[in-house]
Amino acid sequence: MKITVPARTNYFSVLKEFIRGYVAVSAKEQGLPEIASDAMNDIFVVSDEIFSNIVKYSNMPVDEHITIALMLIPGKISLEFRDSGREFNP
Repeated sequence: MKITVPARTNYFSVLKEFIRGYVAVSAKEQGLPEIASDAMNDIFVVSDEIFSNIVKYSNMPVDEHITIALMLIPGKISLEFRDSGREFNP
């Protein structure tokens, strides 16, 4: 499942609700147990950090977007963030 949101930090709440809803529905559809609240909080913290770093450091124009792909499989949650910003080369 994918969602595309504007590259602005105030849109993280939209992403958070997308993650919460997708994980709950997918777990139920797959017959998996509900994800523990501390695990969900960890997912939100990681997602917020990635999202915020893209917005702050990628030098994307204000009208750009970030696409997030989310997949739930037994024992794993996969998050993929894509943006059109400048690459970081440490």
